[in-house]
Amino acid sequence: MRRSGSRLHWAINEPADILAAVPAVRLLAAESVFDSREFADLGRPYRLMARLASTLPALHDIATYHRYAF
Repeated sequence: MRRSGSRLHWAINEPADILAAVPAVRLLAAESVFDSREFADLGRPYRLMARLASTLPALHDIATYHRYAF
């Protein structure tokens, strides 16, 4: 990308961003990584740091799993 001079700007702030951009898509589920079953698989130090970070609203939803259907 650097050689071509192109720039990529893409972010999803909430599921509504996808729903607005993709016709006929439906949101089936949205879950914070901190609330997921996979979170338990992290090592203890990472879980402790992440639990502390997740107490801040801005960080709690920084990474989410979204499941959509067409």
